[in-house]
Amino acid sequence: MNSAAPVAAAYRHLLICLPNQRTQAVLNEVLTTAGFSVTSTSDIVQFKEALRLGGYSAVVTVALLIEPIQALCDLPLVDIQPFSRSWARPRSQPYADNFAAAAFLKRLRLITENLVSNSADRSDICLTGGA
Repeated sequence: MNSAAPVAAAYRHLLICLPNQRTQAVLNEVLTTAGFSVTSTSDIVQFKEALRLGGYSAVVTVALLIEPIQALCDLPLVDIQPFSRSWARPRSQPYADNFAAAAFLKRLRLITENLVSNSADRSDICLTGGA
């Protein structure tokens, strides 16, 4: 039996914090199709609640939320904005057409592979106290 597979799977659970529901839906689809498990939140209050569950390897968010998220935990952060080709796209154009999914997934895989290779136990680095 290969013991590396369960360890690798443990480092593929991502916590998303994105206020835009449409963007959240696209990312959920991209990530689950790529083999990640995802917990999605829309704001910092929901993020705090989800964070208490633990077991996440990284956080996916936008620049606006990076500072408040960093105040709550020390998980690796991935800002999706650099992977968007145009934030000012016409409403009629699907978001997925403007999202550089391959580059985004490459970044996430680098992060999760690094976590697996370091075998770091990240369960104690998130601050979950306070309201």
